[in-house]
Amino acid sequence: MNINTLPRKSISLVKKLVNQRQKLAQPKFVKKALKKPLRIAVIGTGKAAKYHLHVLSNIDGVDIACIVNRGRSDPHPLMEQYSITESYTNINQAIDNWKIDAAIVAVTPGSTFEVSKALIDNNINCLIEKPLGVNIQEANALKLLASQKECILAVGYNRRFYSSVLAAYDYTQAVGRPYSIHIEAPEDIVKQLRNKNTEDVKNRLISSTTHAIDLFTLFAGEHEDVSCIEYAKYYDGIQADFMSFIRFQNIGTGSFISHWRSPGDWTVSLYGDNYKLIIDLFKNKLLRYQGKNKELVDTSNGFDVLFKPGVYLQNYNFLTCIINQKRPEPVLASINDAFQSLKLANDIITTSWGRP
Repeated sequence: MNINTLPRKSISLVKKLVNQRQKLAQPKFVKKALKKPLRIAVIGTGKAAKYHLHVLSNIDGVDIACIVNRGRSDPHPLMEQYSITESYTNINQAIDNWKIDAAIVAVTPGSTFEVSKALIDNNINCLIEKPLGVNIQEANALKLLASQKECILAVGYNRRFYSSVLAAYDYTQAVGRPYSIHIEAPEDIVKQLRNKNTEDVKNRLISSTTHAIDLFTLFAGEHEDVSCIEYAKYYDGIQADFMSFIRFQNIGTGSFISHWRSPGDWTVSLYGDNYKLIIDLFKNKLLRYQGKNKELVDTSNGFDVLFKPGVYLQNYNFLTCIINQKRPEPVLASINDAFQSLKLANDIITTSWGRP
């Protein structure tokens, strides 16, 4: 769809839809409220769990029932900070002792499958931090289990709820989907090897970079195949370059580049009919080219300023799904979405022709 060929009334509608996200911009944060109260358990006490606790404590109607920390850290500082009365070291204890409406699973990737399976087996609504397991087999097992249950399940790809991504998504829905997508997501392998063990770094494309890869799923849907050039650099025996070309079922083509020894921001470029959008995922900025015009779109909002960007609106949407008994819809990542994103990351790795 070419916006310049639209009737004047349609152009006004497009501008209205594109600008609706900007209405969230506010100098002062205002809490959102649930239509009815919900009791939430938070599984984990690490950095991701703290982001979720900060958000949940600022949504009216949320009762943080308990923390499950699996005995690896002292939960009492967080309990005191957020007025939580109960903690457990075993997920089954929490399930047996509390009637909870939902759980936030914010554990290490290696524990995600075990914890999520226990909750889904008990038909407990879950927001599961990415990735959906450490490999495609775990992700597929959770996907199959989820299809048999009635609970509401979502996955924490919070970059979908960045103000810049939301504005870009609205624009593509109003004007027309892009016909090609390019994503660049560099990593600092030297820093990662300094802070993590070698196996964790080797798995980083799945454990972390899927935040960027998931935006292929958001904007383009399921992929058909992936091909790579027959060259890549290695660093200390670890592949440090990924350059892939992707064909999608719905929109056409995509390309992905992740150089692990070259600096830069994560960027998403969307190419459409008479437009180009560039999302800077580090600065949370949106640059829009429309015809001959270039504009830095103001997408700022109070949610992304006061909280970990994307997490507040993501969690509020998840809790609203529970109240309305509706499965996740765009933009919230479903189990199927998360599986597709992990499968794409896995295909990028397994089709790589890189040689040391």
